[in-house]
Amino acid sequence: MSKGTTSRVSAKGENKAGGGGIGLGSGTGAGGIGLGSGTGTSTNPQGKIGLGTTRSFNRTRPHNPTMRVKKLTAEGRLPTDIIRRILRRSMPTVLNCYKVATKLDSTLEGNVISKFKISSDGKVSQSSAKGMTRTVNDCVAKAVSTAVFPRPQGKSVTVRYSLEFALTM
Repeated sequence: MSKGTTSRVSAKGENKAGGGGIGLGSGTGAGGIGLGSGTGTSTNPQGKIGLGTTRSFNRTRPHNPTMRVKKLTAEGRLPTDIIRRILRRSMPTVLNCYKVATKLDSTLEGNVISKFKISSDGKVSQSSAKGMTRTVNDCVAKAVSTAVFPRPQGKSVTVRYSLEFALTM
C-alpha cells in the first residue's frame, strides 16, 4: 500500500485533492446475468479514513428481437417466390421497426398483417399494416412501400403477409 495525494475533477469541474485510495473489486457474468462487488478505502486531507462497499446484481431479461414471415398470399399474376425474394431485401428495415419499438416496451411481441398493392409498373401503390402498435404498423407499411417488384402480368397484384415478432433469449 502506498500513501499519496490524488487529485480528481468534480462534476462541477473543480479540481479537488484527496488522500490515496485503494480499491478492490471482482465480478462475474454469464448469459446476460452479472454479479459484481467491490470495496475501497481512502483518506481525505484531514487524515480521516473512509471505507465503502458496493454490490450489484443485474438480472435484466436478455432479448434478441426476431421476425418470421408466417404466411404470404398474392392475388394477381406475379409468382410468390419472386415477391418473397424482393421482400427479403426489406426485412432488415422491417426488423428494425420492431427493434426500435422494443426499446420503448421490452415485452412487445406479436403479429403484424401487412397488405399492399403492386401496381402495373412494379411499384407499391398502397401499403398498410395492422396488429401491433401504431409505430410498428406504420414503420412496416413504410418499409414495404419502398420495395420495387418486376412488372406483373396483368393489372396489379394484392399481397398479404403475416409477420411474427418475438423476443428470444
